[in-house]
Amino acid sequence: MNQSLRPQWRSRPTHRQLAPLYFGVLGLVISVAASWNPSYWGDEAASVMSAERSLPSLFRMLGTIDAVHGAYYLMLHFWIDLFGASEFSTRLPSAIAIGVATAGTFTLARMLTGARVAWIAAIVFAVLPG
Repeated sequence: MNQSLRPQWRSRPTHRQLAPLYFGVLGLVISVAASWNPSYWGDEAASVMSAERSLPSLFRMLGTIDAVHGAYYLMLHFWIDLFGASEFSTRLPSAIAIGVATAGTFTLARMLTGARVAWIAAIVFAVLPG
């Protein structure tokens, strides 16, 4: 049988290859745990109030104040349209970002040092933002 006609079997990813994913999920879970409690604090409430504006109103506001946060408010505007403005919902994008950053921290630390330091760095990173 011709080599090119044989089915190509892909090997399953190893735990070592999936480790960044595991740590990313750990960071997400730690960050999202009880994120609906406590209630909004000052900056969060201001972000939600800004994001709930109509788009023309939001762009007018960004033309005069707080333009540095415009991309976040715009993303949050559409997020709230899709998922609502509860504490859990509006904190979820940040929790996802923490998960991605935890995976990145693990990957970078493993590249620069070794697996043991990478484990510690990822766990510390996942716990500290909370």
